[in-house]
Amino acid sequence: MSCNRAIVFAALLLASIGASATDLSVTRFDDPVPNGCVPNDCSLREAVMSANALSGADRIVLAAGIYHLTIPGTSTDASLGDLDIESAIEVVGAGAGSTTILGENSARIFDVGTTYSLFLHRLTLDHGRDNGDLGVTGGGAIRQDGTLTVEDAVISGSQTSGDGGAIYNRGNEDTVLRRVQLLNNAANGDGGAIQTVFGGLLLADSIVSGNTANHDGGGTHGYTTRVYRSLIQNNHSGDAGGGISGVGDCVCSSVEVHESTITGNSATVGGGVYAVYPFVIELSTLSANVAEAGGAIYITDKDADADRATAKVLSSTLIGNTAPEGSGVYFYDTQLTPNFTVTFQNTLLSGTCMRLEVGVNTIDGLLGNLESPGNTCGFGGAFANGTFSTHDVAAANVKLGTLADNGGPTPTHLPLAGSAAIGTGWQLACEKFDQRGYVRTGCDVGAVEAGAINDVIFRTGNDY
Repeated sequence: MSCNRAIVFAALLLASIGASATDLSVTRFDDPVPNGCVPNDCSLREAVMSANALSGADRIVLAAGIYHLTIPGTSTDASLGDLDIESAIEVVGAGAGSTTILGENSARIFDVGTTYSLFLHRLTLDHGRDNGDLGVTGGGAIRQDGTLTVEDAVISGSQTSGDGGAIYNRGNEDTVLRRVQLLNNAANGDGGAIQTVFGGLLLADSIVSGNTANHDGGGTHGYTTRVYRSLIQNNHSGDAGGGISGVGDCVCSSVEVHESTITGNSATVGGGVYAVYPFVIELSTLSANVAEAGGAIYITDKDADADRATAKVLSSTLIGNTAPEGSGVYFYDTQLTPNFTVTFQNTLLSGTCMRLEVGVNTIDGLLGNLESPGNTCGFGGAFANGTFSTHDVAAANVKLGTLADNGGPTPTHLPLAGSAAIGTGWQLACEKFDQRGYVRTGCDVGAVEAGAINDVIFRTGNDY
């Protein structure tokens, strides 16, 4: 099918869905005992119960205001406690800064049933609290067994005694979040903001900040994680992965981070990222993360499959991270076959690398890398000519600006005049764009090109 035909087909499909949908307008902000959704007298709970009873996809419309959920308890429908989704439902507000659904810490806010779907946009979910509905914990704001998409929204201040302070996906479908802020959520288990099991996470153009988990994944935790153009900052994990934590004992396991900034996170291991195989970190900045091992990245091949052994850090910047063992990278290598090499390319690492020497694999600094101030990462010969990697670069010569808004969707460290990173990348493998989406004019080492041009006309591809 041609691109144009595909677009037309998608438009017709959306039009047909919209034509059969029922709009339910919520007219009251309190949470009375449900008695039917009628014009001029319809609570959010009543609207959800009505939508569940109707056939086809339905839309619930919320005007600006705060919608309180105060009825406690547990049930298999939406009459008590959280709002059970048992249909295809869209909930749309007037904007995340205008429309808030307030859980009042009385219950989780939404529970999406198997085979059903929930699409949330232009609203805030605040102060949901998982109360172990029907004996199952997880998901302070949303528990997902079906399909969940959230856009242009905020999920904040929610908590669980289990996993997933904001969202717990225990189903097989992906959690899709675009332009979402996940703020100050907490989990007693894994995933301060998000926990996914067999379904994956797609996070794009979003902010994950101030979340905490007592165990793994201060920000996110799960088998399959894909992050694009997002800011993961100031999250904390009691164990692994302050910002992002992967899980490596499944053929579905993978971690991808593209054009994102991971900063100010903390954990016991993997202050920024706890990376399992396969993983790719590309065009990203990791700075000011803290751990006991692997300040920026902790890499483990413990449960890796030789057929899925990709491990790459490409055109990225690691600077200002802290750990007694591997302030930049810690590689926990247990494999006795040489298939699990970690590859770095055109990456700037200010800090140290450390490897647990149990297996036979190494960190392989291909070409165009820069290490400062020492030589711990295996980045090859000391040539600053763009052909080989560079090590033993004095800290004073790195010359990156502070983490700041240098354009683009996330904060970055811009190479300053005289920086050893300028023009010393491997030209043949240089990315066309830098982390900001700016067009590169040369080949600087790291995520950001000092002389790049902000010309989005030349940017193509899937924006997710």
